[in-house]
Amino acid sequence: MPVVAMVDGVKIEFYPDEHPPPHFPARSAEFVAQIEIRTGRILRGSLPPAKLGRVLSWTDRHQMDLMKAWTAVEELRKPERSMTEIVAIKSAEPVIFGVLKIVWTDDFAGVVDLRPLLAKGEMFEFLRANPARFDDLKLEDHGYKIFWLDDEGDEIDFGSDSLRQRAVRQASLLHLAS
Repeated sequence: MPVVAMVDGVKIEFYPDEHPPPHFPARSAEFVAQIEIRTGRILRGSLPPAKLGRVLSWTDRHQMDLMKAWTAVEELRKPERSMTEIVAIKSAEPVIFGVLKIVWTDDFAGVVDLRPLLAKGEMFEFLRANPARFDDLKLEDHGYKIFWLDDEGDEIDFGSDSLRQRAVRQASLLHLAS
């Protein structure tokens, strides 16, 4: 659960993949409240009154940032996006093991942390066994994917669109946490 802030002991979490209306959970001990970003209205649950007041004050101060993060992810999830709208990768370079700096052809640049994915699954074992292999990253000729070749010569790849979604989501969460 991505905690983006602590307000008077209340964890403010943000799930950009949630359903509308834009909201976030606020957790304190046994209390959980789903708070609508635009209005501060409690959608369900509860918090002690004093804590709720501080959380609503925080929400009011950060409403624009919360809505920007929510809107950015919503744009990426629109079903009408098609393969012709995929922005290709211009460059990709490892920062540290599991983390890439990527620039797309529309000049959007982002840092993508793949460590949670690389930590699980047999297909990434060859990278975990020898982290230096992460630096052997390859960019497909048209920029639609990045990949590594495992010991059998099989490609382990990530598509441009999914990497872009991760970059936007992770940047949104970082922005909220700062």
